[in-house]
Amino acid sequence: MPLLAIRHMVATDLPFLKDDPRQAAAYAERFGSREAIVAARGR
Repeated sequence: MPLLAIRHMVATDLPFLKDDPRQAAAYAERFGSREAIVAARGR
């Protein structure tokens, strides 16, 4: 049985998006750069 799940993008999706420039740009637009996310988390 085929299944399609749709959900909102979350910050932890970056490893799955970085190889596609279009998807990486959408990620950056939504969350900013990875460095900004890490800094905001205090890591």
